[in-house]
Amino acid sequence: MIKLRKDSPNLDRPYKVPLYPVIPLIAIIGGLFVIVNQLLTATLIALGDIIITLIGLPVYNYMSKKNDN
Repeated sequence: MIKLRKDSPNLDRPYKVPLYPVIPLIAIIGGLFVIVNQLLTATLIALGDIIITLIGLPVYNYMSKKNDN
């Protein structure tokens, strides 16, 4: 959202985020905290989850290209 507002400031925005950019920054910091905390406390489980997610990315790309045709 922050990048989109910077790149395209004149786009129509039917919904405005209250307290922009504070709320998106809090969400980003909170997400990073959860990821780092999981990596530090349950390293093997977190790494397994990351690997599963990375395996899913090529599947997602394949399916999205397949649906575009």
